[in-house]
Amino acid sequence: MITIIHGKAIQLEIEAERVRRGIQSYLETKIFPQQNPKGGFGLVAGSAGPMITYEVVRLTRWLGLSYPNRQALLADIAGRRVDGGWADFVILNLDHKSQHTFRALQIAGAIEYTDYDRAKVDGYLRRVLLDDGSTLKDIYYAVASLDILEGGLPQDARQAAEAASLRLARRLPNDLTVSGSVFQEYGYFVLATERIGFDMPEDPDYTAKDLMDAVALLT
Repeated sequence: MITIIHGKAIQLEIEAERVRRGIQSYLETKIFPQQNPKGGFGLVAGSAGPMITYEVVRLTRWLGLSYPNRQALLADIAGRRVDGGWADFVILNLDHKSQHTFRALQIAGAIEYTDYDRAKVDGYLRRVLLDDGSTLKDIYYAVASLDILEGGLPQDARQAAEAASLRLARRLPNDLTVSGSVFQEYGYFVLATERIGFDMPEDPDYTAKDLMDAVALLT
């Protein structure tokens, strides 16, 4: 009996070692090459997220390996320190969004962080209102961001936002069933009218035939 149990234990150890080598090989050949220049890991090569980076660090330690670019990661984490906590890792993305700006301003306000270029942020948000390539979602979050940044929506920004919202709403199909993105844009049109402070137009060119259904779902 003891011999049988001992034999099974040896087999389990051999299998465990085989699995460990397989995990190590996958980590070194598939995961490590996707590390970003600052030492982190994300959903795509070159990006970084705290949860994924943590799992890679933990797995590397469990395997008894040296973490690649360890000092670079420690320096990056240290550079994200804000008061008593840390800012999130940022996914490498050069496409700035007013939605991201809105969330950043919310966080900054919550921790009373003011060491950023307000004029630069203000200028960016106003450009969103005037950019013909903006969507109604972009307009809504630009308005919400300016509301936070300025402690209220300035009159000139209010007028620009109203004009942009009406211009973009006129371009939308008069049918919410065309696609989910169209439905979403009408939803942001409703939210924008409330945030900016102007009444929903009665002109049928601005209003989808089942827009009230969207309003009902959003309120």
